[in-house]
Amino acid sequence: MYQAAQAQIARHMETFRAIRQDFPDQFEGLCRIQDDLGEGSYLFRNRTTNVRFSLRDLGDGPVR
Repeated sequence: MYQAAQAQIARHMETFRAIRQDFPDQFEGLCRIQDDLGEGSYLFRNRTTNVRFSLRDLGDGPVR
C-alpha cells in the first residue's frame, strides 16, 4: 500500500510540473495563493525530512 501511495504522489507531482510548463501564468497564480495561505496549504512533503514544501519548490522531473 505504501508503494501505491508513493506512485500516486509522484503522478500528482508530474501533473503540477506539466501545469507549470504548459500554463506558467496559472501555475504562478497557484503559487501566489499558497504564499498567501502559508505552509498549511503546501501539497507535498519530503518523505525523508517530513517537511512540506511549496509548489515553487517543486523540482524538475518527468511531466504528465
